[in-house]
Amino acid sequence: WHYEVEEKEGGVGGAIASATVPGAAVRLKGVVFNEMKGVYSSPDAVHGRAVQQALFPDNTYAADSGGDPAAIPDLTFHEFAAFHARYYHPSNARFWFYGDDPAEERLVRLGAYLDAFERRDASDSEVVPQPLFTSPRRVVAKYAASAPEEGGGDGAPAPDAPKEFVSLNWVLAPDAVDLETELALGFLDYLLLGTSAAPLRKALNDSGLGEALIGGGLQDELRQPIFSVGLKGVAPGDAAKVEDLILAELARLGREGFPSSAVEAAVNTIEFSLRENNTGSFPRGLSLMLRAAPAWIYGRDPLAPLQWEGDMAALKARLAAGEDVFRPLIARFLVDNPHRVSVVLQPDAALGPAQEAAEQARVDAAVAAMGARGVEAAAAETAALRERQETPDSPEALACIPSLALADIPKAAPEVPTDLSTLAGGDATLLTHDLPTSGVLYVEACLPLEGVPARLLPLLPLFCRCLTQMGTTTESFVELTDRIGRKTGGLSVGPMIADVRGKPLNPASFLMVSGKAMADKAGDLFELAADILLTARLDDRDRFRQMVLESRAGLEAGIVGAGHRFAARRLDAPRSVAGWAGE
Repeated sequence: WHYEVEEKEGGVGGAIASATVPGAAVRLKGVVFNEMKGVYSSPDAVHGRAVQQALFPDNTYAADSGGDPAAIPDLTFHEFAAFHARYYHPSNARFWFYGDDPAEERLVRLGAYLDAFERRDASDSEVVPQPLFTSPRRVVAKYAASAPEEGGGDGAPAPDAPKEFVSLNWVLAPDAVDLETELALGFLDYLLLGTSAAPLRKALNDSGLGEALIGGGLQDELRQPIFSVGLKGVAPGDAAKVEDLILAELARLGREGFPSSAVEAAVNTIEFSLRENNTGSFPRGLSLMLRAAPAWIYGRDPLAPLQWEGDMAALKARLAAGEDVFRPLIARFLVDNPHRVSVVLQPDAALGPAQEAAEQARVDAAVAAMGARGVEAAAAETAALRERQETPDSPEALACIPSLALADIPKAAPEVPTDLSTLAGGDATLLTHDLPTSGVLYVEACLPLEGVPARLLPLLPLFCRCLTQMGTTTESFVELTDRIGRKTGGLSVGPMIADVRGKPLNPASFLMVSGKAMADKAGDLFELAADILLTARLDDRDRFRQMVLESRAGLEAGIVGAGHRFAARRLDAPRSVAGWAGE
């Protein structure tokens, strides 16, 4: 962070004169400072911070790793440099390699860097476990919200008035759990929240108490695993109803357990994902590193999380023997666990202006303490910083950056083996790609969208959700979801609209039905696809209303947290029909 002086007419003296009123010429700036102000303009981020600080008041996790914008200007450069020198040192590092390059060469490369450092005793960077609470707690926090519009005249709030975030949150254990328990907790998390038909998720969605789920369920990246669930878009006064609903549904599931079909679907889905290990465009080596790191940085075996087959087999054997695995987990880690915090995040229209006023008062006090010479020095630093930022790198500096030469780029694109044929009846084309997929069949059925009128385009995403999330004429929503989980590795529907080179007015537009299954389950996959396309129910008004509320809540959160995406879509809209349709 730094003070930035904006020159105005009259020179720096004019800047001093205007520095004690809004629109001052001296401001707080900085990449991290501005980034964190952006982060905490999102109520979701404010809620996440409130949860972590409430669950871990006594250890490192109570501190904000990114920095609270109100506290960042307290950090001196000396403190920052000393912290970096102490902790960001090879003696406090872990090294990860992935690939088939020679091990000896790896160590030679690594040694060339490490030779520049002296080994130190381990720094005190260990995260000590949070002592568990002996009774539940409650936290009420605020987030900056716009002033509410006028209500309906009867004292009721306006329909779109800012609402509350309500969640229940647990620390599940005094320290890390063993791998088999960790795997079982992952299954429990999927059973509770993993699909729209999962009972806890469905109970919250069907309650009408909020607009969208928050919390994320099980999170095991920290030293102690946590579980968090709740709703946003909750009307003032309904927080206790949300809390009571969560506790009541957990108590019911602790008594009754889960249907065998739901357990089978959870086991199939999670095991399929682990065996497939499909990271998409994300590098495989980085994915494995990120799976290993949560154990490694807390002093546990980094390879254990990657060697899951033994623990999976043991868990499946317990289930096959008829053991009641999940009801005891609910009791132990949730229902009977006193380390529970209720977090209620309330809108506050006065908070934003108060934060801005506090920041301005801080700047005014700093300017007064600087005096004229201090402001002139800050102005000189601002000019030097801008000159440094805008000066191109020297050829010597640019030469340090690894780069590709034209000869490094293959002239021919890799060819995907493709067999083209026509399905019976001649009205559909079949493209088959014979690739090594470890026995997994990937299918995409592309249904043309050209006949959809423009006025209905905004409804396409909701229509696609309806196909898989309302059930069919012969199966309820829950039964359909269980069948998808038991028989496949996933089935989804969504629109795809893309430019075609040389045809800006004629984009490719399809409704994409995408699924995957082991090859011996191909028949089940195609039966499911046919059922959702030909017999889907579209008449569950309450379920549809909830999907609309979830979509709206997601869009509202996205505008604050990722506004650049909306700007990019708007910029793309005038360039082509596909851009317009996508926006």
